[in-house]
Amino acid sequence: PCSFDGVATHTCNLWAESGSLLLADGETVPIWGYADSDGGAPQLPGPIIIANEGDTVIVNLTNHLAEATSMVFPSQTMVPDLTGVAPGGSTTYTFVASNPGTFLYEAGLLPGAQHQVPMGLYGALVVVPSIGAGHAYNDVATAFDEEVLLVLSEIDPDLNANPGTFDLRDYNPSYKLINGQSYPDSGDIAV
Repeated sequence: PCSFDGVATHTCNLWAESGSLLLADGETVPIWGYADSDGGAPQLPGPIIIANEGDTVIVNLTNHLAEATSMVFPSQTMVPDLTGVAPGGSTTYTFVASNPGTFLYEAGLLPGAQHQVPMGLYGALVVVPSIGAGHAYNDVATAFDEEVLLVLSEIDPDLNANPGTFDLRDYNPSYKLINGQSYPDSGDIAV
């Protein structure tokens, strides 16, 4: 994960990559995802980004996909990227982790790019509240003893086979995923 302790400014490098995912029934589907190294395999979900409330987060995105992409960090204050980064290009996103909690980051708001999130361009952003770790928000009533991050998602193999031409009105996912693993391969959740 991109996690940072003891510094107020954090840099996380991500690469938008294409790859494949083996599902529980043996079917393999193409996916897109974020990798944490140049030429690395895309992760589904993408690498976890963990920051403390008030920290500055810098995300450098390199696009290895065949189409433009961008990123958005919902719940954090920043201007959305409506231009994106072209194939082979890079861009930087900077924001202050101002809202504590657990959120998704995902592909942004580019025209014609609505298929990018269902293809796998998403991950988790955890902003630790200023009250400290072991709390969900800046409220002592949100204290917890155990923490397990669960990112729930789904796959429609028809979309993944033809993302550029797929009509999302026909979206009908047949696989449910927990942290990128299809059931029953998702395993036990130990808490």
